[in-house]
Amino acid sequence: MTSYRRGGRPAWRAAEPRCAWLAPLLIALTVVGVLLSEVWQSSRVAQLSLRLDRTRASYEEARARLDFLRAELERRATRPELASAALRLGLEPAGPDRVVLLPAGYLAREESPARAASPLVERFMRALVPDARAQARGGR
Repeated sequence: MTSYRRGGRPAWRAAEPRCAWLAPLLIALTVVGVLLSEVWQSSRVAQLSLRLDRTRASYEEARARLDFLRAELERRATRPELASAALRLGLEPAGPDRVVLLPAGYLAREESPARAASPLVERFMRALVPDARAQARGGR
């Protein structure tokens, strides 16, 4: 076998294709690109989760502040202020002559004589709550 050199290689050795290194390089670049994409997506999800937690915490803080201010406003409201506001809105207090129509399910069942309240308790309750007649819508 005669060997002569062409470009520093023996003639009997097969020439490697010039693009043999290109396929592993493309695979490596693809894998690196996919891994970078995964890292970017997970960091984005973490960032959005932190923003959501901050937003939720500020919402809960604002909600607690609103509840506190409403309770404070209710504590400070006096009867004369409420009465003047009711007059402005056209509301009037319920009197003994007012008839309130309620569904039958809202009304209490007839009590047995054994469970009836004593006259003293009844008189005390009538002093606290004015009489109002309640009738069922069905005409009970």
